[in-house]
Amino acid sequence: MLECMNALRKTCLEEDEIHAWNTFLRDLKIKCSSKPGNPTFWNAVQEVGRDLSLISSQEAKKQGGESSITENEAGEFLS
Repeated sequence: MLECMNALRKTCLEEDEIHAWNTFLRDLKIKCSSKPGNPTFWNAVQEVGRDLSLISSQEAKKQGGESSITENEAGEFLS
């Protein structure tokens, strides 16, 4: 699943679907943290780190896209 998420994030960044990725990841965090949830999976996402976090405005800009997420927000999201 983590490999699929990595591929999805990369595709969302390249195809200017940044909002879709950021929404997906926020929803996933809520679902994993709620009961019954899956905290073990969310811990695995956290272990991957920044490569699976929210897409920041800096990353988006490099690909010609836009994001309202700062680099700090993206870095802290998985904490």
